[in-house]
Amino acid sequence: MEYSVSDLIRILLKRWYVVLLVMAILGGAAGVLSQRSYQSALAEYEAYTTRTVPVNQETGDLVASYQCDFSMQDMSRYRERAASKNRFIEAYLAQDGVSSSDARQYQEAENAYAAANADFLQLFTQESVLAKVQAFAAGQGYDEPVVVQADGTVSEAEQPLQTAEHFQLELDSTGLLTVSITGLSEDMASALLTAYWQAVEEAGMALYDMQISAEPLTRVYVSQKLSLTEDAILSQTVMQKPERAPMFLRAVGKGAAFGFLFGCFGVLLYTFIRDTAPEKKPRRAGESVG
Repeated sequence: MEYSVSDLIRILLKRWYVVLLVMAILGGAAGVLSQRSYQSALAEYEAYTTRTVPVNQETGDLVASYQCDFSMQDMSRYRERAASKNRFIEAYLAQDGVSSSDARQYQEAENAYAAANADFLQLFTQESVLAKVQAFAAGQGYDEPVVVQADGTVSEAEQPLQTAEHFQLELDSTGLLTVSITGLSEDMASALLTAYWQAVEEAGMALYDMQISAEPLTRVYVSQKLSLTEDAILSQTVMQKPERAPMFLRAVGKGAAFGFLFGCFGVLLYTFIRDTAPEKKPRRAGESVG
């Protein structure tokens, strides 16, 4: 069967509602799917480019500074040291017939303070103090944080904590002390800092009858930023972030245009199949099948 152009137009106009329905369905679907596709692409980009190395616990650096000073419970230790120094000086000068000055007692006090201050300054880095901190960590069962490489492999696990590798102490001549505890969780770092000060105070009293005082100045804990995996770094290099979502109306228009073509084709195809299909003759009475 042959169709003229006017026949085709008449067929389409007769089934206009079918074409319109297909346009509405495909246009709406195109608009919704375009937005969902953008959101899905953006989510996948973020997932691929922000993967971080897994860690068992959060770690970071604790930095605290103190203005430290001391006071003496018993002066006899440093009084004897100053007096011994002055006796040596007097004996030395006596060989040349020179007598000591009237400022002997003041000089003894200066010598005593210098000796006490020297002991005070070396107290904070004394091996016995750091050994007590290590003993505290062992008693608490602290382990080294698990180190995870960029490819996800674990380098070390369940190793006893070595406090000396995480402690950094800076002390100037004025008693300004800065304690840095690196690579540990905040709770663990705080506990070790408390144990450190307890060890310093105990050592000061036990060794020198010295009472240590410390005025807190600053205290900052900074969490370490999680490092990206090798796959995330590669994804950032080769992938491009979706800039913006497609315009909804433009996507609807394209979908509707495609729906118009598809609807017209469907209507014409259906009409052609219907018109060319062989007509079934009515079956006569008494005829059997086959």
